[in-house]
Amino acid sequence: MNSASATTAGPPLSKLKRLLKLYDDDLAVRFAARTRVAYSADVLFFLDWLEERGLTFSDVRASDLMAYQADMQAARKKDGKPYSQSHQVNRISAVKSFYRFLYKRDVLMHDP
Repeated sequence: MNSASATTAGPPLSKLKRLLKLYDDDLAVRFAARTRVAYSADVLFFLDWLEERGLTFSDVRASDLMAYQADMQAARKKDGKPYSQSHQVNRISAVKSFYRFLYKRDVLMHDP
């Protein structure tokens, strides 16, 4: 996973790194360590997903989030079984949390 390169066509890499650090700090204040680690990993997974589609975090619209959710529903584990509903919900929750954070800090003009 190389989420850092998710900004090649968008905001500078240093800005994304700084935002991810601020987001992680915010999570550390509000959540247990295990939740913080899980949310951070889920956001990095999402940023990789964006990169594969030529998008940056600031490009995202509601339709992109719906496509992400559809891809998660279609994804399979190594054994061919689908990921649990709770796994999918956790990933979506992390992404929602990240965008809420960006919106509240005036990084984005809207929360997709």
